[in-house]
Parts: sequence; structure tokens; C-alpha cells
Amino acid sequence: VDRQSAKFALFRGYGEAKKKLAAAQAAAQTAAEAAVQNKEAMRQEAEQTLAEAAQLIADVRGKLDSPAGMRLSRAKEAREAIELIRSEIDATEAALENVRAAQAEERFPDALRMATESLNKLRGLDEEVTGAIEKLTAGS
Repeated sequence: VDRQSAKFALFRGYGEAKKKLAAAQAAAQTAAEAAVQNKEAMRQEAEQTLAEAAQLIADVRGKLDSPAGMRLSRAKEAREAIELIRSEIDATEAALENVRAAQAEERFPDALRMATESLNKLRGLDEEVTGAIEKLTAGS
């Protein structure tokens, strides 16, 4: 537009500028639609990860509260480790509140990152508990 405006009035032609403007507007519209879709996809993934983490908390606590888990808690060599696992579960559950707050504020990348970190930590705790219970029951 500036180049054409600098020309003598009879030689000006804005056709190319109009084409570029239309292409830029179409690209902007496409980018805006993609941003909305990506935001929604990230929201859903964060929500799903949060739900999976909450379920895993319940599963691990269920294992710890099962008869085998209670026997494990009474075992002298495992007592401290089980208490540490319980406190880590409590801390992770509290961290999930930060995930919910990030979701409420529509900070979905942060929510997804925090939920994924919590889920990974819980998976490790679940493996520890499952392994300890299997070891205890195999020794019985």
C-alpha cells in the first residue's frame, strides 16, 4: 500500500495489496480457530490427567488400606516407608488443588504440566506399594 501510495495517482494499483490483505486475514482467522481448538484440547487433556491422578490416589490408598497393605504397615522394616508414601500421597493430593486452580484460571498448559507431574509421581508410588505388597505376600 505504501509503495503504491508513493506512485503517481494514475499508476497506482492496489490489487496485490488487497490479495495480501485477504490472505493475511484468512491466516489470522485460521490461527485464531486453531488457538481455540488447541486450548480446548489442552483443557480436556488436563482434565483427564487430573481425573486419572485422583483415581490413582484412591487406588493406592485402597492398596495401603487392604489387609496386605495393613500387614505391610505393621512390618517393622516397612513402617517408615509406608508413612512416607502416605505423606507423599497427601502432598500430591494437595498439589492437585493447584491444578484445579490453574484450570479455573484457564491456564491449561500449567494445569496439564502439574497434573502430569502429579500423575507420574503417583505412578511411582503405586509401583512401590504394589512391589512391597507382592514381596510381602510372596514371603508368606
